[in-house]
Amino acid sequence: MAQRGQIWWADLGLGEHKRVLVISNNQRNKALKSVIGLYVTSNANKPSLPSITRFEAGEIGDSISLVCADDPWVVPDSDLKGFVTAATPAQMMRVNDAIKAALDLH
Repeated sequence: MAQRGQIWWADLGLGEHKRVLVISNNQRNKALKSVIGLYVTSNANKPSLPSITRFEAGEIGDSISLVCADDPWVVPDSDLKGFVTAATPAQMMRVNDAIKAALDLH
């Protein structure tokens, strides 16, 4: 079972596997057999928004990575194709701030 804070390769129906950061809680993940994930991209051309978390090379991957909280995905367990890494608690706090910004929860 994928857990909150983990990054997985996932089949999102986009023609190639993409990285997703699991943001849903573990109880929900287990009960519903899916996760809510945020797309992780290495395309650094995204605008500077409070809802986009930037990770430098080496933090969660080999290159600069952006986690976009504006577009969550529900990903069935069967579409998770391989574990990549896990974010640290400090990194997840940054993502939590981006989710709050995306949903205007401040």
